Amino acid sequence: MPSPTTEEMTEQLKTLVTGLDDAFARFELLDETGRVPSTPLFSRLMQHADAAKELSRTAVHLAAVVGIPDADSVVDREMDSKIRARLANVAEHTLRAVDLFTRTAETSASPTPAPGSAGAQRREGRMVVDHASARAELRRAAEATGETITLLKEHAELRRLLASMLRRPTTTPLPPQPRPRRTR
Repeated sequence: MPSPTTEEMTEQLKTLVTGLDDAFARFELLDETGRVPSTPLFSRLMQHADAAKELSRTAVHLAAVVGIPDADSVVDREMDSKIRARLANVAEHTLRAVDLFTRTAETSASPTPAPGSAGAQRREGRMVVDHASARAELRRAAEATGETITLLKEHAELRRLLASMLRRPTTTPLPPQPRPRRTR
């Protein structure tokens, strides 16, 4: 299978950013009163974890296939390394989000302490922190993916510029060659 072009890679990364941003915006824990709902949240929270898992799977796949095709120069290899490191970071953030959403679901499934008790407050606080942390991981993943897109575009522009410079004939005349001196 041939390597994807820079444009194809950029489009795939844009799709990932859209999915990450959408998940960040949609995945809410608190109800309209700003509290954790009293009804069981387990299935909804597991849906958050499942969606984050799919985003993570996409991030891991892109980390494996996205890069600079034919990275033969030092600049290409350096940029390829930066892009791959950034995408590994995206995968790491999405995997953390899966873990945190799952932990939130697990906490929601645990026995509910008496309402208003210190145990109930700790449980609710743990759920809020874990869920907010999971959403923050999705946001960080989206930001890192956006930075990767910028790196790809900048590198493609640099390659185009260098290619056009190498094709263009020089406009400045070369200095005349010194003539050998005559000896008598």
